[in-house]
Amino acid sequence: MSTLLQHLARIAPVLKEAPLRALLALYAEAETAEPGALISASSRKLAARTGLARSNAQRALDQLAEAGVIEAVSPGTRTGAASFRLPQVP
Repeated sequence: MSTLLQHLARIAPVLKEAPLRALLALYAEAETAEPGALISASSRKLAARTGLARSNAQRALDQLAEAGVIEAVSPGTRTGAASFRLPQVP
């Protein structure tokens, strides 16, 4: 099993469904990015990728950041996506 899957398997039991869906979508987005790169995530795109309502997608991102699972680097605006940094998986 890859280290990313092991990492997700460790934290998945403590996450509710919406934050877990959001986290999986963020890691899928980060798959092609440089390690440690910022990931942009708009609630609209995240909602489309996860099947969540837009408000639930935003709440999931907030919950992940508050729990320290992801790092919120810059907040979103009405016209721009928020930026997040995912933890490095050994």
